[in-house]
Parts: sequence; C-alpha cells; structure tokens
Amino acid sequence: VSCQLCEFICPARAITITPGEVPRLYLEDAEIPGGVQGLEPLLKSWEDGYPGRVSVILVCDAAVPVGVVQQVADRVLLHGYNFSLSARPATK
Repeated sequence: VSCQLCEFICPARAITITPGEVPRLYLEDAEIPGGVQGLEPLLKSWEDGYPGRVSVILVCDAAVPVGVVQQVADRVLLHGYNFSLSARPATK
C-alpha cells in the first residue's frame, strides 16, 4: 500500500482470527499472545507518527463472533490505521 506521505510502499499486515471458545489471533503465521487484549502492544509497536502508512487486513472464518471482529476492528481504527475485512465473494 503506498501513501501520499512518502515514496515507500508499506506492506499490509494480515491478522487472522480463528474460531473457538477463546478465539486466537495470528499475525501472518505467529500467534498473538493474549488474544484480543494482546493485540494492543503489537499495534503500538507499529506506530511511527504516520498511521496512514499502516494497513491491516482482518481475515476470519464466518464462525468467529461478530463481537470479536468488532473489538479487533475498533482497536486497529483507534490507532488511525487503515482497515480492511477480507471476504469470500458470494456464489450463486
């Protein structure tokens, strides 16, 4: 993702949520310790003064509760990062 601030292209970061009694979060292939609450230190570590450079794509199964998806989205957006939700195209 390129931004208006510089010539650099910053790769989007993919966070995956897996369903379960306690949903698990992953950044790429590494589990994020502490689940949703453990996301905050990770998000803070990406701060560089230009939040528009950071793009997060959330990937999750339909079995993940909407409330969990919303908690993650809220945390990402509160940092001012770009946010996208990955989806599967509708089929007939």
